[in-house]
Amino acid sequence: MRLGVHTAARAAARHPGAHLASARRAARGARALERAARDDWLRSSPHLVLATSPRAYLMLAPGNMRLVEGHCYVVPIEHTGATRSLDEGTWEDMRNFKKCLLRMWGDKARHVVFLETVLGLGRKGTPPRCIVEAIPVSDEAFSLAPMHFKRAIDEAE
Repeated sequence: MRLGVHTAARAAARHPGAHLASARRAARGARALERAARDDWLRSSPHLVLATSPRAYLMLAPGNMRLVEGHCYVVPIEHTGATRSLDEGTWEDMRNFKKCLLRMWGDKARHVVFLETVLGLGRKGTPPRCIVEAIPVSDEAFSLAPMHFKRAIDEAE
């Protein structure tokens, strides 16, 4: 049901504090984003950041988490539990980073395996954080990857 202009005006007149409640919700959301940005990898590890866009960034994996040379993370600035829940603009920025990585490693005769990982899923007080890991691999490893992933999924069931 769509509210007409007059109906919406009458509802606003009956509930004069309604706009204040929505303003408070917006302010709460903005504060949550600020908190997320303060502890963000973008701020805590600027030496690892390779490129940024308004909604995502590309960074090297930290040394203790790096599987191979060139292992990167494509990270949305918004904290979310899955890339499927991202808005279209963020998804497009992440896709552009992935295309650039494919092109870069393709020029060096390597393939890239992309894995979506969720960090902090069970942690209280912080929202989950999804990242897309980009791992450059050789032709041989890339051809064997589907078999290894299938075996791992079968063993997990």
